[in-house]
Amino acid sequence: DGDVATSTAVFNVSFWEPGPGNPNTIPPLAPIVTIGPNIGLEDTNLVMDLSAVNDPSDTTDPRISIVFFKESFPDGFKLSGAFYPNLKTGHFVARAEDVMDGRVIFVAPKDFSGNVELTFEAIAG
Repeated sequence: DGDVATSTAVFNVSFWEPGPGNPNTIPPLAPIVTIGPNIGLEDTNLVMDLSAVNDPSDTTDPRISIVFFKESFPDGFKLSGAFYPNLKTGHFVARAEDVMDGRVIFVAPKDFSGNVELTFEAIAG
């Protein structure tokens, strides 16, 4: 019938100066992010198809976190699972492996049908 579902992503890569301490410390490389089709049915929860992994050439072996920006959530939407809110920003932070293992779930309000655009950031550090 011509119905189409798509996933799109906009992301930025930021490069920072090394922090205090040894100025010769090599910073981690940006994570490799993959976003699959994220499609849910009305009145069901959505397990995010999203992964963030270390760049294979990164010698620093950083831990990867995924930050979901709360202000990008439409009214009535929630994020549940293995996450904790950052008290300063209100954003939700999850370990990448929790997202990839399906332990972070996006919950839409009852009877919602339509598209939602979320903002997230994958951080290696």
